[in-house]
Parts: sequence; structure tokens; C-alpha cells
Amino acid sequence: MAKWNIVPWSQAAQIAEQAGMPREDWPETEMAPAPWIAGLRRDGRSLDAIAAMGSALPRFEAIAWAASVLAPLCDHEKAAPARRQLMAAAQRWIDEPTDDHRRSIFALAEAGDDDWPETLLGYAIFFSGGSIAPEDIDPVQPDPSTAGRLAAGAVQAAAIAQGQPQRVLTSALDLAEKVAVSGTKALENR
Repeated sequence: MAKWNIVPWSQAAQIAEQAGMPREDWPETEMAPAPWIAGLRRDGRSLDAIAAMGSALPRFEAIAWAASVLAPLCDHEKAAPARRQLMAAAQRWIDEPTDDHRRSIFALAEAGDDDWPETLLGYAIFFSGGSIAPEDIDPVQPDPSTAGRLAAGAVQAAAIAQGQPQRVLTSALDLAEKVAVSGTKALENR
């Protein structure tokens, strides 16, 4: 197993806490992240493994990973224009993560359907850093765990919506492990 170079956590329990997993699901020992997530996968707990990966990766990488998973799943010809707008805005923010792009995708997410994975992705971007308060009042910082949880939720929702969730989850987890090793470079040429 390759070293997860960009994962900031040294213990799997830290990730379980960030992911909001029930205490009884936390690893019992000071297990490292990679073997713990591999164990979740082996035990058929792919949704939990996705949640863990969303929290294991740094916020930007988690969002870029989720966007990369969602992009080919959206039938761009048949998708609602608002869903296409959300995906385009997400890619714009990934390419240029400015506060203006972050705030503009929030407006699109607010107008979107809460059942759309793209809406969750839009919220993940908004809660990734920077004030979540209106611009004319004092800044309010988001909980640092929120973006990863929402990015993972977007991947989970997309997998379930596809009707073949295990195939999508397996592919998403394989990609997440590559991102854990080499960052967003793993997403190039996808």
C-alpha cells in the first residue's frame, strides 16, 4: 500500500471523529488511516469508507475528488440546466478557488434541489473555508469538518442515484486512494 502523502491525520480515530461516525465505529487501537479504510472496504462498508475518505483528505482535495467522481455520472444532455450550472461552477472554483466563485456556487446550491449530488458539492465548496456569513457582517468560519462530510455525501448520493452504487463506490474509493497518495495530480487526464 502506497504512503498517503497528503492525508494530514496520523490516526484513523481522528478521521472517524471528523466524519461524525458513531464512537462505537471508531477503531479500537491507534490504527493508521489507510489500513482502517481498507478494512471498511473489505467488510463491505463502502458508504462508511467514502465518509472516511471525505474526511481524511484535505478539504480542497476532497472536493476535487468528489467533483471528479460526479462529472462523468451526470448525463449532461439530459441533466437539468441547474445541475449543469452547479457542475460548471464547481469546476470553475476548482480551477480558480476564489471567494467570489465560492459565494456564487452557494447561490446556485441554495436554488438547487437538495437531492442532487451537485447541490451537496456546491455546499462543500461554500463550507471549505472563508466566511459563511454575508459579506457585510463580521466573518464566521465554518466547522472544518463540514466540507469533507458534504463532499463524501455528494459521492454517496451520486452512487445511489446511479442504480449501481457498489460499482460507483468502488471506483470512487480507488480514485480517493490515488488522491491520498499524490493529491489532485491523480485527477489529471480523467
